[in-house]
Amino acid sequence: METIENTFETWKNSFSSENTSRNYETSVTKFSEMVFDKQPVWWTANDLKSLNYEKVINSFVEPSRASGVKDSTIKRDLTAVRSLVKMIERTETFSDEDIDFAKLQTSILRVDTLSIRDTEHYNAISVSELHQLEAWLTGRNFQQDGIGERYATLVDFMFKTGVRVTAALNVRWKNFSIMTSAWDNDQYAVLSLIDKGKKLNKKYLPIRYYQKLRNVLGRGDANDKLFEGLTHSNLKKLMQQFSQEVGRNLVIHSIKAGAATSLWTRTHDLLLVRDFCDHTSVKTTENYIHRNPSPAETGSAILASENDYSKLSKLTKEQLLIAIGSSVECQSVVYSAVKQNAELARILNN
Repeated sequence: METIENTFETWKNSFSSENTSRNYETSVTKFSEMVFDKQPVWWTANDLKSLNYEKVINSFVEPSRASGVKDSTIKRDLTAVRSLVKMIERTETFSDEDIDFAKLQTSILRVDTLSIRDTEHYNAISVSELHQLEAWLTGRNFQQDGIGERYATLVDFMFKTGVRVTAALNVRWKNFSIMTSAWDNDQYAVLSLIDKGKKLNKKYLPIRYYQKLRNVLGRGDANDKLFEGLTHSNLKKLMQQFSQEVGRNLVIHSIKAGAATSLWTRTHDLLLVRDFCDHTSVKTTENYIHRNPSPAETGSAILASENDYSKLSKLTKEQLLIAIGSSVECQSVVYSAVKQNAELARILNN
């Protein structure tokens, strides 16, 4: 008979991939803290015997959903827990106890109502809501001056780069390098980081945005973190407070979902959005995009429309500017078209 500490170590070592082992350990630890209020190495036979379906739902599934965790992630967490329970059974860790392992595996730790394709438990933040959030953060009173503006810069940075909060909080100034593009001769700050897994990601930020980061966050040493002093837990609380004030279910994950949705709306380039989100699968990217098109934006309406674009010449300059300014998406399309025209781009840059 093994001790639970030895069983837990054996279970971690049983995975062929170190990454899988680490992810499963994170899932089990999260479950254990939420359900048993302890680390998994301190589990007892009574913990497993007292575990029931109601406790799994009320202490883990629903609180996770309320925090914006996707169904697929919750499902993966429960798979990890079942894996550890199976190892406990195999090693006869609690062999002297009457534990119904079959019921734990097939009924208690298996929630059939979890969707494989994620349902929308949170809202994607819009560009206007992002600006509202930034203003709200900047205007709040914190114990330390400038913290609100730093949190506002953090959410803006996460939106514009698509990186997760854990990765954003660990970005250092040395992760940036400056380059001049051979395409448009503009300067970019290249952010190189590993967000999830082992893949190195590169984010190209206009030099003006990088300089803005420097001005707000300070010109620290190369090894200094951009968002030193800010925490994941505090941002989570702030998002909850803001969500209640605006009456929308906005969580930290809403920032990346909003960025993906905004980029898709502007470009309709699914592969571009996939790369921005650092996804390996387009299907994952599709789950991030919160689409709610008007009838005019559906495929059939677009293809069946017979627009006479020559009529645009009837509009005055002021009327065209009003039309262009009616949406960020329209401005983005026009701006990109101007940048691609050398003569117009020169006028824009003067």
